[in-house]
Amino acid sequence: MSRLKILAACSILAISGWSVTRLAAQAPAGEVVSSSGVIGPIVGNYDRTLAFYKDLLGLTSPAPRVISAKDTPFPVLLNLQGLPEASMKWSHVTIPGTVWWSEPLEYGDVDRKPAQSRVQDPGVTTIVLYVRNVDAMLAKLQKAGTPIVTSPAAPVQVAFGATTGRGIVVRDPDGYLLELVQPATFPADAPAADVIGAGVRMTIGNTDQTMRVYRDIMGFQPKIGSFTVNEGYSRLTGVKAETRLTTAQVPGEPRLTFEFVEFRGVDRKPMQTRIQDPGSMKFQFVVRNLETAANKLTSAGGKIQSVGGKQVNLGGAGPHIIVRDPNNFYLILQQQPAPK
Repeated sequence: MSRLKILAACSILAISGWSVTRLAAQAPAGEVVSSSGVIGPIVGNYDRTLAFYKDLLGLTSPAPRVISAKDTPFPVLLNLQGLPEASMKWSHVTIPGTVWWSEPLEYGDVDRKPAQSRVQDPGVTTIVLYVRNVDAMLAKLQKAGTPIVTSPAAPVQVAFGATTGRGIVVRDPDGYLLELVQPATFPADAPAADVIGAGVRMTIGNTDQTMRVYRDIMGFQPKIGSFTVNEGYSRLTGVKAETRLTTAQVPGEPRLTFEFVEFRGVDRKPMQTRIQDPGSMKFQFVVRNLETAANKLTSAGGKIQSVGGKQVNLGGAGPHIIVRDPNNFYLILQQQPAPK
């Protein structure tokens, strides 16, 4: 099935479920068997966010979908969110050259409190976008008044995890950190677009505790680094501190790699956002057994978000549940489809 057909067939994406048929048999014996690759930022104003990603970054997105608690029949998707009284407006943003894709989502009819995040705070996500020309991209963003985190406001040379090249950090309209990187070398099959790839870096509170979730329960096979001072990354983020970087591919989907970074020697304030608050972030995983995975995650300090702590059946997409992990990332878990 082509990626275009997958996008069309799964118009409700990570929120309503991912129709996974590619479940790798060689996945490690953890609970996770695959992922849709969705980066799910919660936004304050969907239209404003889409204008930023489409008009400034050149990314594409179809028309949004809107549901409400007032709809008949009642959309059980709201029970999955733990917000049966709310409304939702969302769509997906396609990112060329990668299997990552973004799904900005705005909740309505419910109180919200935007987060004030810093790169060192546990629970903060940095979305890494690889670009063809970082100087041209920066000039366009500065003209639009985009906040620049890197100081002075100019690209710096960085070698940190998958980031190797000239980069700069900016904030999108909801305060999410965007790391724009012009790679040192371009892949031969790089798309003819301004944005040519993507990655994800999650700031965590404690590497050992986090790996008890992602390695021991979920089945990631991480490469755990030691605390060091990376001068390029310090200049990029404006934070002079020791960092410990861990990288891990998603079980069953080696094209997706998560980066986890822990800071030391700088003040940190863990994120305490609710799922509806702009600044919260969702990721989706397909699991072997939904009940088992949810129970293991809650025993490791996670908290079920879905109404009544129960899984929600989304029809053809199957049973789902949302669990907030100990770092305040919201994990959408989908039951692995039965073999046909």
